[in-house]
Amino acid sequence: MPKTLSVFNVTSGKRLKFRQAERLVEKDRICAWVEKPRTIRTLNLAEQIAARNEAARMRAPLEYAEVRDVRFQPPVTSAAKEYREYRWLRQEAEALCAGPKVYVVLGSPEAAECAL
Repeated sequence: MPKTLSVFNVTSGKRLKFRQAERLVEKDRICAWVEKPRTIRTLNLAEQIAARNEAARMRAPLEYAEVRDVRFQPPVTSAAKEYREYRWLRQEAEALCAGPKVYVVLGSPEAAECAL
């Protein structure tokens, strides 16, 4: 399409450049095509909401249940990686400070010997 193609807005009676009309239809979801390269119309509020919801639904990633045998694992950021390493280090330090684990078995002394 040439950049200088003029598009007529039926609702407002104004003329726009093709790129402006294309942006209003595709990106902003404010207008809809009547005839693709020539005319557009302004959508009412309910139509705008429906068009934006449909666009958001098309952009949203599929649930892993919808795509068979495929699961998305987001890349690990440096902050998340450091947090995991810190958590592991904290758990190891707590285990060292706690000392050996002692199990208490209630009941007869024979049950205590069997548990060890």
